[in-house]
Amino acid sequence: MMAFDSDILTALVYAAVFAAAAIRAKQWPWLLGCILLWLVVNAAGMLFLGVRSDGLLAPSTGGMAEIKPEGLWYFGHPLSLVAPQLYIVPASLLYFKKTAWQRNGEASYRAAGGAFIGLFAVTGALSAAALLLIAATVWYAYPTGNTAYAASAMLYLFVLKPVFWILIQATLMIVFYIHSQKIKGIPADNFSPAQLKAGFLLSLLLAGISIVGAMALVWLRQAA
Repeated sequence: MMAFDSDILTALVYAAVFAAAAIRAKQWPWLLGCILLWLVVNAAGMLFLGVRSDGLLAPSTGGMAEIKPEGLWYFGHPLSLVAPQLYIVPASLLYFKKTAWQRNGEASYRAAGGAFIGLFAVTGALSAAALLLIAATVWYAYPTGNTAYAASAMLYLFVLKPVFWILIQATLMIVFYIHSQKIKGIPADNFSPAQLKAGFLLSLLLAGISIVGAMALVWLRQAA
């Protein structure tokens, strides 16, 4: 059994929640886009890393097999399952492009499909934007300072450990819901520019705290 089976289970539950919400909201382009991206990742893995000899498909042969490590990938590889946000967030562009935003007054927009799917899409996009900004900063500064530790922490926390991504997104969804529904008294699928900016800053803060915390644990273990 793989060491991160529990992480795969967490990721599959997250993906199932998204799929159920997308089906209920009839957001077929978004759902189909995720499936297509997942298939593309698996096809690319089999093409560039070879097919495992005990998998469903025969090992790759020919010129490419001689220069690539054969047997590192198979259809449905755990690494293609453990980070569903890598498919869900990019495919959400289809949601935003086709049906997401409806003008609702001068300074707010209403997401199509209901509150949950709207919150899911918006908070996922904000979380991804925050992580991309941090990743760009780390890449720009690499390899100076502690950027190597930061890059490793980001890979571990937000790709191999899906629970951290889920916690950040769930926190944003709860905060947005309370702010809209309980404080302002408006439907939770309404979003203002100020709310989106605050959500981005909050996701940036939460991601930064997670990365610094992971780096601190590494330093403490090295010092012990």
